Amino acid sequence: MDFEGFFRSELDGLHKEGRYRVFADLER
Repeated sequence: MDFEGFFRSELDGLHKEGRYRVFADLER
């Protein structure tokens, strides 16, 4: 599985939806 490609596409989608802040909080 291409995790890097998967995460990049997911992050791009999250970014467009304005949910990146929530995702960033979960990563801490």
